[in-house]
Amino acid sequence: MVEMPGVRWGGKAARRLAGLGSVRIGPGPTGEELARVEEQFGFEFADDHRSFLAAGLPAGGGWPDWRYGDPDGLRQWLALPRKGVLEAVRSKGYWASSWGVRPDGVTDAEAAAADHLAAAPWLVPIFGRRYLPAGRGTYGHPVLSVYGADVICWAPALVDYVLQEFGEGGVGRRYSYEGWEMSASAEFWAEYLAWPALEPKFARIWHAPAPRRPHTYRHERASRQIRMPSVPRRLLVSLVGYLQQRPDRKIRRSSDRVGRES
Repeated sequence: MVEMPGVRWGGKAARRLAGLGSVRIGPGPTGEELARVEEQFGFEFADDHRSFLAAGLPAGGGWPDWRYGDPDGLRQWLALPRKGVLEAVRSKGYWASSWGVRPDGVTDAEAAAADHLAAAPWLVPIFGRRYLPAGRGTYGHPVLSVYGADVICWAPALVDYVLQEFGEGGVGRRYSYEGWEMSASAEFWAEYLAWPALEPKFARIWHAPAPRRPHTYRHERASRQIRMPSVPRRLLVSLVGYLQQRPDRKIRRSSDRVGRES
């Protein structure tokens, strides 16, 4: 029997996470357990996400407990991305072009946006604020990081995410993926990420081939940090050598002066 690509990549992500040894992993839910979760919450896991969980259920703070977790808490977790979009509609003037003409009133616009979002794919939490788009028969979605209306692509796929978030270097480390431009692959979320927002902190997309990693400043004080200008290596080496020789020259000059005075 040929293993489906989504199953294969989800299993590889699970093996990578287990190999790191930094996360406690319990027995994975059975197919029946996962089917009950999908029926209870009204979404379907992507194939690689389903295979990842079936191989072993990560446990501890930040991981959704699809077996024994509080249903109301899980529903709130699932609702966070859509609530962030609705907040952008209400207070930032966001409106997806695919939704047609925006209603005049804020209340009417928010209600219409909620109807449109009901047809968009669910974002399913992986860990904390990291989400994967739902969808049976799909796999390889980029992992999205969601903070309110601030949504960015965090990793090219689940199999890369586990190393990026929990691998060597700690949380938030990012890797370079040659020739891969990350973007949302699920309907609506691709358009939302491309939204030319009113504030620069909204709707950023990180392009992996770029030579520099973006820095997200969450606080005004952090945004005022001063960056040291680059210094040519040859000049820097000469400066270091000069500073290393200065104490010796001072000692010699002092000893010469003492010899002349005596």
